[in-house]
Amino acid sequence: MCLRETDDMNIGYKLAMERRKKELTQEKAAELLGISRSSLSMYENDKKKLPFSVFIKMAYLYEFDVFEILRVNDGDSPLTDEEINELIKQHEWYWAKKRERIMNELIVDEVIYLDQ
Repeated sequence: MCLRETDDMNIGYKLAMERRKKELTQEKAAELLGISRSSLSMYENDKKKLPFSVFIKMAYLYEFDVFEILRVNDGDSPLTDEEINELIKQHEWYWAKKRERIMNELIVDEVIYLDQ
């Protein structure tokens, strides 16, 4: 599923601003996201639909809240309930995979090191 651009969302502009806050070039951000620079440019200029999966990776890389940027929390989001539910599902899946990878990195010689 992709983000659907509406007149009042300006998602591409918001994403470009978040990238710039992290002082990342389009080239470096695209490399870290696993996409082409031209795709990133098209997302930032609202020329190409942004898949939720890429949007969530951007949120992780740029350190922003997906729900805040889409105004889901304040009830003013133009997203449909179906789109919000899909976004939540993909967001939870992405973070579960991230946690799994982190846990796998913590396992060393069958010992798990965790902060107590």
